[in-house]
Amino acid sequence: ETKQDGTTQYLARPIINGKKLAVRAPTKRELHETVADLRRKEKRRQMGLPDPDERLPDISYAELVEKALDGYPHSPQAKTKLDYNLRRSKEAFGRVLVRELTTERIGSWLARLELSQTTKRATLTSMRYALARAAEWGYRRDNPAAKVEMPKEPTYDAHPFESWDEVSLVASAFQSDRDKALVLLACATGLRPQEWQAL
Repeated sequence: ETKQDGTTQYLARPIINGKKLAVRAPTKRELHETVADLRRKEKRRQMGLPDPDERLPDISYAELVEKALDGYPHSPQAKTKLDYNLRRSKEAFGRVLVRELTTERIGSWLARLELSQTTKRATLTSMRYALARAAEWGYRRDNPAAKVEMPKEPTYDAHPFESWDEVSLVASAFQSDRDKALVLLACATGLRPQEWQAL
């Protein structure tokens, strides 16, 4: 094509996703690259892959938590529990942009928390929920909390008795033969309370 100022440009009319487009560029090479780029992006879109050039919206983790709570579809009691479990991560990452959160950062923070394993698990589960919503709503392309491994629970080598004489002494303190046998059974087998209670 020749413009009014006398310069030329190149025009292509590719059909992408059933639509005939008009693509212009000052050189043939740039034109080919632009059309190829449009085709690549459409192929990625059809495969469900994100556009690498697309800039993710700026939203802080605190804002995300509020949005996640606003749209929480379960009972008020469940929402209150979620809100409680999200408070720890909100305090730690409230001002951080959601798109900047990483699996490594979340994992390191979780490992340093001086909380019980149950509380840590609830904290991570709630964070996974909020960041899953972020991925659904287009604030992230993935859920970094989904890849965080729970810190291993410390193991305890518990030996409340030093000998079978001590076990027999405790067992003999009970009146009924049934209770005496239960102490011996629990110590000899290592069954958990819920297991020997079922027996």
